[in-house]
Amino acid sequence: ATTNYYTEHAPEDLVATWDIELDAETEPRDTSAAALAAYGLCRLPDVPECENLRGTGAEILDSLLESYLVTDEDDERRGMVRHGCFNKPGEYVTDNGLVWTDYYVAYTLWSLLSDR
Repeated sequence: ATTNYYTEHAPEDLVATWDIELDAETEPRDTSAAALAAYGLCRLPDVPECENLRGTGAEILDSLLESYLVTDEDDERRGMVRHGCFNKPGEYVTDNGLVWTDYYVAYTLWSLLSDR
């Protein structure tokens, strides 16, 4: 049920805003939340009941890798993944690379590639 809620409220690329209830056109995305969602879903057991959930996790990871990685064109290369949001209500670190985002993206990718 939680995954259904996430996919129904997240934008098409499955990288939600800092508050999933808010409009993706006007609010900052939060790649850190997406990275954690991808990690949790991809780490579910490899059993038929979890196949769709694991697939959703892989879709989120694909979106992060395709659209949110830092590139050579980025002026500030802080971290691997752009658009992490730490504390939007406090206006503190609202659009940055975040070390835990990098970790969960890298670890999830490694776990899928190494079949662990």
